[in-house]
Amino acid sequence: DAGITKNPKLGLSWKPSDSLTIRATYGTAFRAPPLTERSTGVKDTFFHTGIPVTNLTAKYASLGRNPTGIYILGKANSQLKPETATNFSFGIDWQPEFINGLRLSTTYYNIDYKDKIDTPNAFNWLNNESTAVAYSTFIVPITPPANCNPLDATTYPKELLDRLPPGVAAYMSTQPFNRSQVCRATVLLDGRSQNTGRQQQSGVDLSGSYRLGNFNFSGNYTRVLQLDVLPVLGLPKVANTLGYLGGQVKNRARLQGGWNSGPYSVNVSVNYTGKYLDDQRPIIEGKTLDVIKVPAWTTVGLGFAYTAQDDAPTWAHGIRAALNFQNIFEKKPPYAPTTSSVYDASNANIFGRVTTFQLTKAF
Repeated sequence: DAGITKNPKLGLSWKPSDSLTIRATYGTAFRAPPLTERSTGVKDTFFHTGIPVTNLTAKYASLGRNPTGIYILGKANSQLKPETATNFSFGIDWQPEFINGLRLSTTYYNIDYKDKIDTPNAFNWLNNESTAVAYSTFIVPITPPANCNPLDATTYPKELLDRLPPGVAAYMSTQPFNRSQVCRATVLLDGRSQNTGRQQQSGVDLSGSYRLGNFNFSGNYTRVLQLDVLPVLGLPKVANTLGYLGGQVKNRARLQGGWNSGPYSVNVSVNYTGKYLDDQRPIIEGKTLDVIKVPAWTTVGLGFAYTAQDDAPTWAHGIRAALNFQNIFEKKPPYAPTTSSVYDASNANIFGRVTTFQLTKAF
């Protein structure tokens, strides 16, 4: 149960003429955290180290004077809240009277995501003053009680017990490694999934369609104009998110053409993913390789389908058979070397031509 939410939506449409429509929408939305992000399991880590920064404010300064036992909590968080979003769009639809069957549309959109669920890298929280302040809510100095007993969960530091789901502390007391560290910790870093982030995105969608007899054509193009990602409020936005590997590609497009006659149809599609920069370069002989351009990736798809019509035999009613080919020319993914791969799996794949056959029957 992620709670109760109310999400109003408002839409306005104005037709100054029969061929032109001007529209706008405003609304809110939410995404409840899945069970994998809210489960009561806790992955805990303990290490004994000296904090690398010594010029922190009073709250953190004592942590850097001597080697410090740091206890890090990770994994899911049963106290997560839903992510929320506010979205706005403005668009124009045009169906010119002098070209029958043509429809053109353009839409500007703006989405503001709040309380984004993120699993921050707790190992970096005490590297510098600004990061320590931004994550101060999750950095908790610990004073182990004098009667702290690794075998008795009720004696664990209050700072730790307050953040553990019911029953987890008792379980930890049965694990030799976990319990041996609990009473040695002097600072707790709560690195579980948190509602810390914010993301703002805006862009423009262009689309069009045209039908001429048995032929139909359509296309859409998306240009992302802005992508600001803040992993936690108070920190600078993440650099290189738009037009860089690991972020959003600025340009995407899809063109599609088809023909149909009675039960038969054929479709051809062209998918385009725009170029971007790869700044996640591997280190070779102590030197980080220069940023490179990842070229655009264009693939072609082809599909054939048969859909039984009313005049088909009774047993065939509701039958549809489809044969589809993705990346029919086996276009290789662009070369995008990183420290762990040689291509970008989020924008391309290495499968080559993929053939699928589907047979369905509606009753």
